[in-house]
Amino acid sequence: MSPRSETESYTTLLAEALLRHTQALPPQGLRILDLCTGTGCIALLLHALLAPRISNVSICGIDVSPVALKLAHRNLAWNTRHGHLRAASARQVGFVYGDVLTGTPPIDGHWDILISNPPYISPSGFDTETERSVRNYEPKLALVPPPPRERSGKPVSGESDMAGDTFYKPLEQLARKAKAKIMVVEVAGTEQAERVTEGIYEKSGGYWDGCEVWHDDWDGRRPDESVPEWNRGAAGPRVRHLGTGHGRAVVCWRAQGREWLHGSRALLA
Repeated sequence: MSPRSETESYTTLLAEALLRHTQALPPQGLRILDLCTGTGCIALLLHALLAPRISNVSICGIDVSPVALKLAHRNLAWNTRHGHLRAASARQVGFVYGDVLTGTPPIDGHWDILISNPPYISPSGFDTETERSVRNYEPKLALVPPPPRERSGKPVSGESDMAGDTFYKPLEQLARKAKAKIMVVEVAGTEQAERVTEGIYEKSGGYWDGCEVWHDDWDGRRPDESVPEWNRGAAGPRVRHLGTGHGRAVVCWRAQGREWLHGSRALLA
């Protein structure tokens, strides 16, 4: 199975940025977490792009759906057997059960990068904004966050306008737990990207050193070649918007993650 073109685009941009700065990467290789992995498309694409030039790329995909995990294992086996992935993928890529919202994914030790395409469509948006083919054939669990629950476990009535943002704070907390140097999360568009950057970057207490929003259309330019647009004034942390079209991925980094993405040169101001 292949990821959607928008997901494939930012995943490829991430891989290309890392491969341009291999001299800055950890000598022991990369450890990557793919949360809400679904059928494993991001994990498998990253391994296919990175493994030819980075000797040890360990990727763990985590999901709450046993059905999705079964498909992810099948995708890994099929692509390895047919030569689309290196033989090492059988031991370097794995998929396990975990629930992001309860904070119980089996995250052990330090991980360099956390990437996620979480459910981010609100229930009302699913009914009114998605295509019919999506509503009829895509599993709703992969698209719409579950409703918030009271302590009793009963669903809370009503729906917030921010219902699609449920996963982002738990993902940021898990990135901290994993001590990730880069976090990449997919969003539905620029409006949601603005909310996510405010919630997980601007209010992070300085934990993240920088943040960008990668848009759908790059016009053939790499992220560090694009002319940035700042969505914040001098009063608050600056967030670069790179590319045009819909905002698609919020990218945060800390410590060495800056050099992994952008090299040693100064970012455009």
